[in-house]
Amino acid sequence: MCDVVLLCRVSDGMTLVETNSETKSISHKLELKKLCKKLYSFPNLSTVTSNNFNYHFLIENGIAYIAVFPVTYPKKLAFLFLNDICKQFNEELMIQYGTHSIDYRSIIETIEKPYSFIKFDRKITKIKQEYKDPRSNIAIKKLNESLNEVSSIMKKNIDDILMRGENLEDVGRKAFNLKYESEKFKKVSRVLNLKYALYQYGILASIVIFFFLIIIFKNYF
Repeated sequence: MCDVVLLCRVSDGMTLVETNSETKSISHKLELKKLCKKLYSFPNLSTVTSNNFNYHFLIENGIAYIAVFPVTYPKKLAFLFLNDICKQFNEELMIQYGTHSIDYRSIIETIEKPYSFIKFDRKITKIKQEYKDPRSNIAIKKLNESLNEVSSIMKKNIDDILMRGENLEDVGRKAFNLKYESEKFKKVSRVLNLKYALYQYGILASIVIFFFLIIIFKNYF
């Protein structure tokens, strides 16, 4: 079961919405306060372990989605949970601010009041129930859907690579043909140059022979 869900602004750690379980401890609060001060240095997906709890982070568009789970809870499922929270919150932003050329990150940066999205905690609570038991049919179904999605992406990537491989073969074939034609062109060029040289020297030789014959004719006839 998720102990804490916290959405906050990355730039300054200001809380946008937070939900807690009945077992939330002071240590969670202190740890989150410390971590939220350095969110800017976190990668998009990360986990910090402290006191037998995992603090999972998903950062997107200037918002940190944080969930605290016991270390025994599957990490893959925890990040699927955060991903669902992120999707639902994006839908919430669309409802509140519209969808036409809206920069939601800029909107988040201009919010001055903490807990401005406190009403969103009801949706968080609903999603938490779906992930309450990692062995439930819903949780297993979500894992399978995620695995199928990953498999589809991998298959598509492999197909793209194979397709690029075919294209590379075509390019290689064209390059070979171009090289072959280039070699043929060089050979033809050499032959033409030789013929042109013979033609030039032939004319010169003909002129020389012509004058040589004239000289012989004058001297002997």
